[in-house]
Amino acid sequence: MIRNSFKIILPLLFLFYLLLGSISISTAQNLFSPYTGQKSGNTFIDKSNAKIQVALTPSEWLQTANNQINELLLPAFAGLDSTQWNDEFERLREHDNVISQIILSSSERGISLKELSDLESQSRGIEYALMIIQEDISKVSNTFTDYHRRATALTEESFNKTLLNDTTLRDVYIDELNEIKRSSDTLRRYFASHLDVINTKQKENRTLILQNGLMHLTIKEKIKEEQRKFTTQDEPVLWNIFAKSYSDYSTVLYNSYSMLYFSLTTYFAQTWSKKLPLKLFLILIAFLPLIYLKYLTRKGRQGEVEMMPLNYLNKYPVQICLIYMFALIQLSLEYPPLILNQLIYLFIVLITSLIVFKEFVGKELKAYYIIIFVYYLLIKLSDFISQISPAERILYALSIVPIYLTIKNFSKFTKDIRRNQNMVKFLMIFFLAHLITGFLLNVLGRVALSKIIISSGMNALYVGLFLMIAIYAILDYLYLMISFYNSFTPKFLIDIETVRTKILRLLWFFAIIFWVVTYLVDLNSLMYIYEKLSAFLSVPRKLGSIEFSLGTILIFNFVLYLSFYISGLMKDLIEVKHTTSGNYDSGNSGGFLLIVRLFIVGFGFLIALAASGMPIDKLTILISALSVGIGFGLQSIVNNLVSGVIIAVEKPFKIGDLVEVNGVAGRVRELSIRSSIITTTEGSEMIVPNGELISKTLINWTMNNNSKKEIINLELETSTKDNDVHRIIVDSVESVAVFQFISNLNINIVSYSTAESQSWSVDYRISVISRSSEIKSKLILAIKRNLEQTDMKVIKIG
Repeated sequence: MIRNSFKIILPLLFLFYLLLGSISISTAQNLFSPYTGQKSGNTFIDKSNAKIQVALTPSEWLQTANNQINELLLPAFAGLDSTQWNDEFERLREHDNVISQIILSSSERGISLKELSDLESQSRGIEYALMIIQEDISKVSNTFTDYHRRATALTEESFNKTLLNDTTLRDVYIDELNEIKRSSDTLRRYFASHLDVINTKQKENRTLILQNGLMHLTIKEKIKEEQRKFTTQDEPVLWNIFAKSYSDYSTVLYNSYSMLYFSLTTYFAQTWSKKLPLKLFLILIAFLPLIYLKYLTRKGRQGEVEMMPLNYLNKYPVQICLIYMFALIQLSLEYPPLILNQLIYLFIVLITSLIVFKEFVGKELKAYYIIIFVYYLLIKLSDFISQISPAERILYALSIVPIYLTIKNFSKFTKDIRRNQNMVKFLMIFFLAHLITGFLLNVLGRVALSKIIISSGMNALYVGLFLMIAIYAILDYLYLMISFYNSFTPKFLIDIETVRTKILRLLWFFAIIFWVVTYLVDLNSLMYIYEKLSAFLSVPRKLGSIEFSLGTILIFNFVLYLSFYISGLMKDLIEVKHTTSGNYDSGNSGGFLLIVRLFIVGFGFLIALAASGMPIDKLTILISALSVGIGFGLQSIVNNLVSGVIIAVEKPFKIGDLVEVNGVAGRVRELSIRSSIITTTEGSEMIVPNGELISKTLINWTMNNNSKKEIINLELETSTKDNDVHRIIVDSVESVAVFQFISNLNINIVSYSTAESQSWSVDYRISVISRSSEIKSKLILAIKRNLEQTDMKVIKIG
C-alpha cells in the first residue's frame, strides 16, 4: 500500500513543483489576487456601489450605508505601508547609479564587450523589478480608488433619491444622515491621502523606468560601438607585440576581479527572494532518478536496472543529475549576468567532458583530449579578463597546438565516438576552422575579433558534445518516468519505444536551434540578426483589403503545426491495451484521449490566432466566404469529425470492445478524430469512418458484459435414445478443459422423425467472448467423439 502511494504521489509532486517553480511571483499575484472589481473602459467600477444607488427606502439606504462604512473602516485606518516601495526604490536607484557611473567612466578607462553585456543584463533586471513594482502599485491604487468611490457614494444626493419627493422624511432621518456624512467625509480624506502617496510612488517609479531606459539605450550604443571595433586592427601584429604599452598584470587582474565581484554580488543581492529557496528545492528534484535507481538497488532489483536500455543514466547517475541540476539553476535565475551564465555553463561542460572522456575517448586519444580541454579552460578563463594583455595574445597564438593535434587525430577521434559520427565530424571541422581563423587574426593584430572567434569555436564544440549527452540523458529520464508510470497503470500505457523514436527527432530539432542561438550569442551577433530578421518579418503587406506580415503567417502556421504534431504524438505514444482475461475493464481511456486530442487542436488554433495577431473580424469574413464551398467539398470529412466528437462524448464503445459493423466482427483497436481502427477476427485492420459507426447499426458484444450465447446443432439417427444422448452431451461438456467458461447449458430436441433423423440443439453461454470459437470447436469435437464411441451415428454437427 505504501509503495503504491509512493508511486502515485511522487510523480504528482514532481509535476506540481515544476509548475509552481515556473510561475513567477507577479504571475501568481495576478492569478490568485482577491477580486476587487471590474474595469469598464477607463473607469473602475465595483458592484457594491449599486447597493447604495438602488436603495428603495431611506431605511434601506441608511442600513446599506452603515454596512459600507463598517467595511471601509478597517482599510481606512489600517493605512498604507509604502516602506517596502521606499526600500526597493532606494536599492534600485543606487544600483542604477552605479551602472551609470561605470558607463560614464568607460570613456576614460575603456570597457570590454563582456562587461557591457553584464551591465545590459543588470539593466534588464532593474527594468523587470520596476515593472513588478508598477503592477503592485497599480493594484493598490485600484483598490484605494474603489474605496474612495464607495465612500463618495455615501452622499446626501444619493439619500435624496430615496425620499421619493417626500422631503418630510428628511427631518426624521436628519441625525443619522449627518452621522453618515461625517463618517464618509473622514473616510474620503483618509483614502485621498493614501491616493496622494500612491500617485507620488507611481511618479517615482516612472522616473526610475525612464532613467533605466535611457541607460539601457546608452549601453546598447556602447555595445554597437565595441562591435564595430572588431573589424579594425586594434593591436600591433604578433611579431611586434610590444610596440604598444599594455597595462600591468596587477591592474588587469584587479579590473577583471572587480567586474566579476560587482556582477555576482550585485545580482545575488538584487534577486534573493522567497521564491529562490523554492526553486532551489526544485533543483533537488533533479536527483529523483538517482533516488529511484538507489531504491531499486536497495530492494534487490539491480538486475532490473541493468536490463533497462539506458544510455548514460545507469552508468553516470550522479553526473547526469548534476548536469540537470545546473541547467535548472540557470533556468531558475531571472536575468542573470553573462558571467554567471558562463560560470554555470563551465560546470556543465566539466561534467560533460568527464562523461565523454570515460565513454568515448580511447587510450591513444586521452592525451589529445586533455590538451584540448585544458586549452578550452584557459580560453574560458581569459573571457573573464576585461583588458587585452601580451599573455592573452600569446595564449591565442598557442592555438596552433590544438590545430596541429586536431588535424593529426581527426579520423581517430570521430571513429571513437560511435554515436552521431556525422555530427561529431561537423563539430570538429567547425572547431578547426575557427581555430585557424582566430590564429591568423591574432597574428595580424585583430585581437578582439580573434578572441571572439576562438572562444565561440571552442564553445560550439563543447556545446555540441553537451547536447549529444543531454539528448540521450533526457531520453533516459523519460524512460524511467514512463516505466515507473507503466508499472502500476495497466490500462493506459505509454509506448516507450515510440517515445524514443518520436521524441528523439524533436529533441534534435530544439538542440540544433539551441546550438545556433548559443553560437550567435558567443559571436555577439544574435541581437543584430534578430533585429534585422524581425524588421523583415514585421513589414506590413497587403492582399486586397487584408493587411498581414510574414511574421504573423509564420507564427500562425508554426503554432498550428505544433498543435497537430502534439495531438498526433499523443496518438502514437499513448495506447489503451486490452487483454483476453474475463475480469478486464478497459474503461473509456480511448474516448478520453480523443477528447484531449481534439482539445489540443482547437486550443492550438485559438493560440495560433492570438499569437499571430491576425485581425479576427476580417478572418471571420474570409472563413464565412469559404465555408459554403468547403462545406460541400468536405462534407463527409466534417461529418466524420463531428461523429468522432459524438463517439468520445456518448461512449457507445471503447477500445478493446468486440463490435460488429456491416457484418464484420472485430475488436476496437484505436479511436481517432476522423476514423477508428477495428482488428477483425481474421487479423486484418479495418479502418471505419466515424460517420458510419454513428449512422449505421453497430453491435457491441462487450458493452455491459463479456459473455455470449452460442448454439450447437446436432443431427443423429432416430434409433438413439433421448436419455443416452442427453447424458453423453452433458458428460462431453463437463470433460472439456474450458468447462469453467461455460454456463446455462440447455439441451433440447428440436424435431423428431422416426423415419429419417433426430435433431438436437445445445445452447450455452460463455463468460469469455474472445474464446468463443475455441470453446465451440472443443465442444463439437468432444460431443462427436463421445457419441461415436457409443455407436451413435452423427449425421451433422455444427
